[in-house]
Amino acid sequence: MNAGSFTWQVNGNTVGTARTISTPLTAIGVNTITLQVTANALNGSRSITVTVIPDYDRDGLPNAWELLHQLNPLDATDAMGDEDGDTLSNSDEYALGTNPRSGDTDTDGFKRQCRNRRRHRSARSQQRAQSQSGAQRGIGEHGLHINDYDPIPGRNRRGSATAAAGR
Repeated sequence: MNAGSFTWQVNGNTVGTARTISTPLTAIGVNTITLQVTANALNGSRSITVTVIPDYDRDGLPNAWELLHQLNPLDATDAMGDEDGDTLSNSDEYALGTNPRSGDTDTDGFKRQCRNRRRHRSARSQQRAQSQSGAQRGIGEHGLHINDYDPIPGRNRRGSATAAAGR
């Protein structure tokens, strides 16, 4: 039985004749990859298209998006930056389709940072109200401690770990 012959092409240029190949796509834009197989007088081919978006610094943020938002397409570290201080990295902002220079990620008129502060104040006042009402009596017996709310789980405001319930 004839194993056949294989011809791989990228954008019309032959890049290999083995059963499998590995080749970089260096052309920015739409690339067409074609495999043509001939075996026992039968011929067949399949093509796929792959779009290569330029990302010079390989940080996962396309150059055009970085330029649009005044980031540097040659600096890979800006992907982890937080230009607007809303606790979302520029990489997260790109994935969410939000503006890395606007703290109002959901366009509700409030910056994300302000919304977090409001939640923080609300949680603290609820804790105080529960504590003052006597609802927290006996909690220390079960290994739990009520501390000021902190948005980082497992930490109180002073940065030390809170005790967990014994199991």
